[in-house]
Amino acid sequence: RAAHLVDPTFPDPPLCALIGFVSLLVGGITAAAVSGKFHIAPIEWRAFGQKIVGGFLMSGSAALIPGGNDVMLIYGLPSLAPHAVAAYTAMTLTLFLLFWLKKRVLFATVKTAA
Repeated sequence: RAAHLVDPTFPDPPLCALIGFVSLLVGGITAAAVSGKFHIAPIEWRAFGQKIVGGFLMSGSAALIPGGNDVMLIYGLPSLAPHAVAAYTAMTLTLFLLFWLKKRVLFATVKTAA
């Protein structure tokens, strides 16, 4: 995607992305099997839902930033591009807010349970 920002005629590499994904998956399973830590566990639906929502938020946010996070960090911020500064500021403030909320909710739950 970053190459398209520089040269819109650059071809899409869907096969490379598929090969990379499959390689990552097979490598992870192989490493877990070799280390003896590979096992299939039942699905915890609450955690599954949280991860799906988190994935949608991350991918949606990455799609809104021109070029994605890597372009923002490598090219946008050092050049002080206004869109990169705004995107990085929004991302940092959002993370701060979410960690703050998690801490308040987690501690509120612990205090109520005790």
